[in-house]
Amino acid sequence: MAFLPLTNVNFLAALAVPRLTYRFSGAVLMAVGVAVTQVGMAWLSRLSIGSSYLLEVALPTVLIGAGQGLAFGPLTAAGFAGAAPRDAGAASGLVNASQQLGGAIGLGILGTVGAAAATGSTAQQQLASSVQAALTGGAILLALALVVVLLLIVRHRPAAAIRTSTIGT
Repeated sequence: MAFLPLTNVNFLAALAVPRLTYRFSGAVLMAVGVAVTQVGMAWLSRLSIGSSYLLEVALPTVLIGAGQGLAFGPLTAAGFAGAAPRDAGAASGLVNASQQLGGAIGLGILGTVGAAAATGSTAQQQLASSVQAALTGGAILLALALVVVLLLIVRHRPAAAIRTSTIGT
């Protein structure tokens, strides 16, 4: 129940993407989505033992959900934009496999960062410092992802490369 705001906002943002692509390119939506997700993750990384749910969990996860909802559709479409129709299935499979592999590698990295950062005299303090370090690592990885999106996708892809027709399907 604690993460329901993230899920609901993610769903609503994803539903809005096809309409938003009439006004903005998929590359712009992707960049905005990654930026909003990064801000939410940076905010969430300030979580501590005494944090309140509303200000330190719910609100940052709303940003994360909104950003993910805006970014994932255009990101997926960008992954197979320009592929020949006969190669669309293979391109889509490669995009999905890359997302799964990236998630596994990212989780491994952040788990290692969190485990290495565990400090404190009690188990509760060690867990809190571990979680905070892993979330901070996630914010850093999202900042790097934003740089990649801005340099490789927004800068080098014309707006027409990520078509509205591929995002809503």
